[in-house]
Amino acid sequence: MTQTYINARKFIYKNARPLDLAIFKYHFEEGTQESVLEVLSFYQNEDGGFSGSINPNISNPKSTPAQTYEAVKILHDISYTNRNHPIIKGILRYLESGDGFDGKVWAYSVPSNNDSPCAHWWSFRDNDARNSTYAPSAALAGFILRFADKQSSLFRLGRRVAKEAFAHLMSSPVTSDSYLILSYMHLVTSLTKAGEYDIIDIPSLVAKLKICIGEALTVEPSEWLREGAVRPSLFIKNRNDPFYAEIRGLAEYECDFLISNQNEDGSFPLSAVWMSYPEQWAISSHIWMSSITIKCLKYLKNFERL
Repeated sequence: MTQTYINARKFIYKNARPLDLAIFKYHFEEGTQESVLEVLSFYQNEDGGFSGSINPNISNPKSTPAQTYEAVKILHDISYTNRNHPIIKGILRYLESGDGFDGKVWAYSVPSNNDSPCAHWWSFRDNDARNSTYAPSAALAGFILRFADKQSSLFRLGRRVAKEAFAHLMSSPVTSDSYLILSYMHLVTSLTKAGEYDIIDIPSLVAKLKICIGEALTVEPSEWLREGAVRPSLFIKNRNDPFYAEIRGLAEYECDFLISNQNEDGSFPLSAVWMSYPEQWAISSHIWMSSITIKCLKYLKNFERL
């Protein structure tokens, strides 16, 4: 392994919370899915949803759609597929409960976010346009379609939301909202994994997402450390990714960028800061940095740079 990996590993072992350490071990040290699931379960509430700063930028102790989506992403990351596992059944139960769902979408942000420290981009505001988008609803609909009983009312709800999300994106101008793009990308992955090819026109959605990714990317590497910059690794994971070809040059260059910009302590730099709650930010940024360092290592590993 390279010095880049050695330094990052040392940082992770010294600083990562148990969840991130379990994820690191799964990807790099023959850790198990069960070890990740065991730690993940501590973030799940009685209603089946997730909270407890599973997303380091939200400290809301109540279940929210956005934090539940974080758990969905972790399950996807470790390729977990057992629909009978209590975590998956709990998520389905939470989504079926209607919490944070207005009949059309699951909310991006909820009022109770404002009762606890959070990043400014997760704070709740009345008439917030973000709460009418399909982020994270497209991804949550995909989760339902992958794991729910096909005869259930929840599956029918997931099917409806997926169809409406597809129609909305295809009829809208190209978006550069990276969180929204990722939600749709997870919908594509879930439908493909579930073998559900008839609910929406997946090839057309992929084609539209490629255009959106091009719009969202920060194409000048000299700007990649500024707040809000979007690098290729946010959207692609390896050279077999369906979105790789269009941004191949930038994707390959990001490996060099990551290696040359690794911090002395082995971590990789953050590109965002909270606008308030400085004491909580000091804690959350430390957690977030470990998570980002693991993601950067995975990217370098997938591109054979470790």
